[in-house]
Formats: sequence, structure tokens, C-alpha cells
Amino acid sequence: MKSSKWIGGRCFDYEYQNCLFELDGERWHRLPYQIANDKLKNEIAKRNNYILYRFILNEVQDVNNLIEQNKDLLENIFKKELNNVI
Repeated sequence: MKSSKWIGGRCFDYEYQNCLFELDGERWHRLPYQIANDKLKNEIAKRNNYILYRFILNEVQDVNNLIEQNKDLLENIFKKELNNVI
């Protein structure tokens, strides 16, 4: 998995093959500027034939919890067990 992939003048959090992943902080991604930026990133991903997955993080949630909560989806994307990663 590659972090910080630039496409169409915007930086996406992570890239894996034809998938992009965004970890959206709950507080920041409610701001009008960020909502517009997220919509633009959705369009850029689609135009460039990427599947974009967005995960909302709150103030106390960490990435390991996010992975555990979305394990089935991520296993389908990566086609392998994530137990070795966690």
C-alpha cells in the first residue's frame, strides 16, 4: 500500500492498485471547504478509474479499530487475512 498518492492536483491518503483510501477526520470533514474538496476528490478518483473508499474517524478512534471494524471489506479488497497486519 502506498501513502500520499497525488492525482489531479489532490493528495489521497493511501493507494492500493486501483483503490484509493481516505481517512476523514470527523471534525474537519464537516467544514464547508472540506466537503467541497471531498466532492472534488470523489470526481477525480472516478475520472481516473479508481475506487475510492472513505472511512470516518472520530477523535478517539484509532486506525487499528478502524481496520477491525471494516475487516470484511478490507479482506475482500486485499484478498488476504489482515491478522498479520494488526
